[in-house]
Amino acid sequence: MGAAGERSLLLFPMDPSAGDLGGRSTGVPYGTIGTVRANPVRDGYRKAAENAVKIWAIQRGPATSKSLTDLYGMAIRHQRPFVEGGRGFQDAVIAFSAIEHAATLPGKACAFVSQDGAFDQACLDRLAGPLGVRVWYFRDLDQLLAPLSQELKQKVRESWSAANKQAVLAISKTLKALEQFIYNNLEIPETRGVFFGKLLQVKKITIENIVGASTPFPFDRNPNEAFTFFADIEIGIHAVVERYGSSSLFQALLATKRFKAGSEMAAATPAPFPALLGAEPPDEVLRDKVEVEFTAYCRDLDIERVEPKSVRFKSG
Repeated sequence: MGAAGERSLLLFPMDPSAGDLGGRSTGVPYGTIGTVRANPVRDGYRKAAENAVKIWAIQRGPATSKSLTDLYGMAIRHQRPFVEGGRGFQDAVIAFSAIEHAATLPGKACAFVSQDGAFDQACLDRLAGPLGVRVWYFRDLDQLLAPLSQELKQKVRESWSAANKQAVLAISKTLKALEQFIYNNLEIPETRGVFFGKLLQVKKITIENIVGASTPFPFDRNPNEAFTFFADIEIGIHAVVERYGSSSLFQALLATKRFKAGSEMAAATPAPFPALLGAEPPDEVLRDKVEVEFTAYCRDLDIERVEPKSVRFKSG
């Protein structure tokens, strides 16, 4: 058994005349505890192993319940993973530990990676069969990660897509409040070019369509913390526009002013319409697309407590 500290204790509960187990002659009487002084190589390996556990988020499982007698019998018969000379004790302990742990899982399945040649698929099937465990054997980690990576990417894409749809659904439950937010905060240019004329008044803004939402990477969201996402929204600006006034062209060339509909423009009184046409300008619905920034919280698969923070035209 390995123990932390300056020394490690090795227990050999067997008769030395029993032979060679694990590829080395024990030479230690039955029941005797031998000591091995710590060395830099072993300590360095342990440190590297601990770092790998942290980096890969590896969960330790219990050691096998197989008795030394069972393992010794396999070694005598050269049953894989034991080979000629009895080598393979550590491989056997690892394999049985992994298989017994997999037997406790709902799917009763596991992937087993080994490069040392002690295993093959037939060997693992024989070891796992009595426990009803399905084992997939891989010669190296790349073999395992390639299909897992593709499956994980697909799962992430599906999760991300579902989150974006949930965000759209959450927004759709706040349309009236969102329309008022856009009306109060969207900076609208007074003119949209020479042939547009001049925007005299914005009466209201309506949401025509929620095009889509873009939420953060699923693993970047914390259920207890607010996250930010964005949504593209098509709006209708219900406005009064002076298109044919005598000053329209001049104003269009000079105007760079922007208004927030809920402040300056809403309070403004439309200028008298030119007598040339003899009628007041009609109300128009100007259609455009805006990007709205939101904060929200996630709970399981739901997105809730959605709150708009800023809004701007997609066209800039």
